[in-house]
Amino acid sequence: MATLLLISLSVVPTAASARSRPLIVGGTVAPATAWPSVAYLYGVVPKPDGADTAYACTGTVIAPQWILTAAHCTQGRTGEPLRTLTATLGAADHDDPRADAVPIDRVVQDGYDPERNRNDVALVHLARPTSQPAMRIATGADNLVSPADRPNAAGWGATDTSGTEFTPALQQGYLQIWSAADCATVSSDFDPQTQVCAGTTGRTGACFGDSGGPLVQFDAITGEPVLWGVTSYAPQDGGPPCALSHPVVYSLVPAFASFITSTLTASPSLPPSIVPFPVPEPEAEPDELEPAVGPSDLRVRERISLGAARAGKLRASVVVPTDARYLRVRLSRRGDTRVLRIVHADLPGERQAFALRGRGLSKLRRGRYTLTVGAGPSRDGLTSAVVRASILVR
Repeated sequence: MATLLLISLSVVPTAASARSRPLIVGGTVAPATAWPSVAYLYGVVPKPDGADTAYACTGTVIAPQWILTAAHCTQGRTGEPLRTLTATLGAADHDDPRADAVPIDRVVQDGYDPERNRNDVALVHLARPTSQPAMRIATGADNLVSPADRPNAAGWGATDTSGTEFTPALQQGYLQIWSAADCATVSSDFDPQTQVCAGTTGRTGACFGDSGGPLVQFDAITGEPVLWGVTSYAPQDGGPPCALSHPVVYSLVPAFASFITSTLTASPSLPPSIVPFPVPEPEAEPDELEPAVGPSDLRVRERISLGAARAGKLRASVVVPTDARYLRVRLSRRGDTRVLRIVHADLPGERQAFALRGRGLSKLRRGRYTLTVGAGPSRDGLTSAVVRASILVR
C-alpha cells in the first residue's frame, strides 16, 4: 500500500512502495468557498547533504489553533523529524498570495504505527489562531448521510493515477464509502475498529498529496459537513500507485474522538507526546547597508513553485520607512545575488506590495533563497537597515 503524501525536491515517490500516500483523482476543481476548513500542509525535512526534502499534505481545521491530519504527514519517511511544517489557510489555490501561511509549533500523535499504518492521525498546533471555521468531528453517535451527488472528499493531491500531475487548485469529488467487510478484501492491514475505506471504482479516488485530508459525511438534518475520515493510504496491487480499482483507506475519526477531545481540552503545558517544532530564523547573509531605521514587517509566502517564481509571481510587502523613497529588493542564495530590483516607494510610512521581477528569474533553481529588502532616500543612498525572509522554491 502507499501513503499519499506528496514528496518533492530530493525524494520522489515510486509505485514500487508497499503503500502509497493519496490527491483527488477523477475529481473537479472545488469552488473557492466550498471547503473553508481545509488546509494545505507543507513540511521540510533536512538532509545530511544539505538538500531539502519537502512534503505536501492536506489537513482540516477542527479548532482555532488545531488541524487534524495524518500522522505520516508530520515526520519523514523513516520517522525523522521535520525541520518545519507550515499550514496554508483561507484559499482554494495554495499558491494564492492572499492565503494565510501559519507555522506549526507542536504535533501530537496517538500511538502511530507506520509498519501497519495504524493510528495514522495527528493534531498539529498553529502558532497563532486562524479565522477559518472549524469542521465538526464525528463521534459515532451522529445521524449522518453521504449522498452521491455531493462531494465528500477534498485535497491537493495528484490528479492522475500515476501520481505525476498536480495542480495548486483544491480538488473535490464523491467517494463511495465501502463496508468494513469489503475493505478487508483489499488490504490485509485494514482495521475495522479504527479505519474506513472509500472510493468510486473506475471514477474517483485519492493520490499523492491528499494524505491527511478529509472524508466527510453530512448531518442528516442540517446538511452540515462532519469529519468522518482522515486520508491514510492506498492499497497496492502492482498497478499504478493511485489506481481507481481499489478504495483508499482512511483513519476513522470517531475512533479517535476521545484523543482529539482530550488534546484540545488539555492544559496549555505540553504533554510528553507533543513534538515541538522550532520556527527557524531566516538565513543570515552579509549586507553592506549600515544599521538604521529600515523597512519592517516583511510579508512573503514561505514557499513558491519554481514555475511561479520564474513567471514573476513572487510577491511580498513591507512597511516603508517614512523617509524612504526607494526599496532595494534582492533574492539571493548562499550569498550569491540572483535577482536585484529597485522599487520606487510610493507609500512612505505605509505598507507597500511589490513583485520580484528581473532577468535572473529564468535562472532560478529549486532550493532555499533569502529575500532581503532595504530602503533609502535615493536610488544610490540605500543606507537603512534591512529585513529578510527565507523562501523555498520548490
